[in-house]
Amino acid sequence: MVFTYNFAPIANYYYQSQQSSTGAIVSGNATTTMTGPNLTILSGVSGNDDTGVAFPVNFDFFFFGTNYGDNLNSGIYWNTNQVIGFGPASGTIGWVANTGRGVLIGNADRRTNTFYYTPTITSSGYSYMSCFLYGQNIYNDSVPNAVQLQFRIMRGPSYQYIEVRCRLAPLTAGAYNITNGIAFQNTYGGFSNMVTNQSFVLQSDLNGNNWTFFNNSFVNIS
Repeated sequence: MVFTYNFAPIANYYYQSQQSSTGAIVSGNATTTMTGPNLTILSGVSGNDDTGVAFPVNFDFFFFGTNYGDNLNSGIYWNTNQVIGFGPASGTIGWVANTGRGVLIGNADRRTNTFYYTPTITSSGYSYMSCFLYGQNIYNDSVPNAVQLQFRIMRGPSYQYIEVRCRLAPLTAGAYNITNGIAFQNTYGGFSNMVTNQSFVLQSDLNGNNWTFFNNSFVNIS
């Protein structure tokens, strides 16, 4: 997989200054070519509206104490309204805290045009996979591929990560939050919307607790 890095700062966004003791998270904005090895289309969400479909995460990945990797506990899924969900899949448009367990990444009434994922990649003691989203800013605006994002779901020796790289940002702001299925965690602070060529990282401990937001950062593992 080929990545390029742009270290220009992005102003006016909340930034979590705490850094990972592993040194895996570094400051700077990592861009993406939206390419990866052996890509598979997640057909259940591609071209569809208001749905959620699981994709295979073939390594342990915990979220608030439950392992959803290895396809356990109904697995990890993509909601076409820009949520990474955990457990039984939901197609809900506007998430509230008890919709289900999930990571909201600009949640709004959007549409997925195509969603790709890679097999598991291992590097330097880390296991991860990449997902690539091509989507519409609003479900009925008839402008395909206006949103382009890469997600890396990663588990390392000491931490887990969800890294997001933005090639084309949504024009319409959405909701950014993490919910344990009961309460929003407000992990993103005052963050309100991505911009093109920005990246950020969400980090947890190995049990999927204590999520922390690192804006304008990326995980330095390839």
